[in-house]
Amino acid sequence: MEITIIGMGKGRKSAPEGGIRWGITRTVLDQDIDLLFDVHTMNANDAFLKRLKICEEKGIKALTAGKIEGYPASEPYPLFQIISEFKCTYFPDSVSYAIAYAVFRGAKKLNLYGVNQSRKLPEYYRNKGGTEYWIGFARGRGIEVNVYGDFTEVCKTYNYKMYGFDFDQGAALSVRDL
Repeated sequence: MEITIIGMGKGRKSAPEGGIRWGITRTVLDQDIDLLFDVHTMNANDAFLKRLKICEEKGIKALTAGKIEGYPASEPYPLFQIISEFKCTYFPDSVSYAIAYAVFRGAKKLNLYGVNQSRKLPEYYRNKGGTEYWIGFARGRGIEVNVYGDFTEVCKTYNYKMYGFDFDQGAALSVRDL
């Protein structure tokens, strides 16, 4: 099963149409998705409830921190099943929940678009480690993970160089013999 996960960052509109497409929070406003991850605290503000209503209108589920009364699109994220399966509680953001859920559901390939975790936006950058952890977790289970976008800082060092070598990370991918 191949899954495209679409975040809120630049590059999200480059995600190809078709296939299984999961969105993070506000992607439901401007993307065609099959499942929404809106795993925030249970403090239901107007913007959150609006996203749930849109999910209901589009006929898609929203995985949330718990069932929200009056919003049938909301479905509790299977947190305890995933913790039990993976023995991990490191979930700093909705992207981490989405990747873990994809692994849990048996994905073979993940494509991430608009998952930038840019240092320009501290709210996202501070969660970069969680996204990278779950990417590594997925790859360790043999799942192909691709991170697309010119603006992404996921799986990149602060200066885009490999420690101890004088070339950037992108160039290293094209080198056959080090």
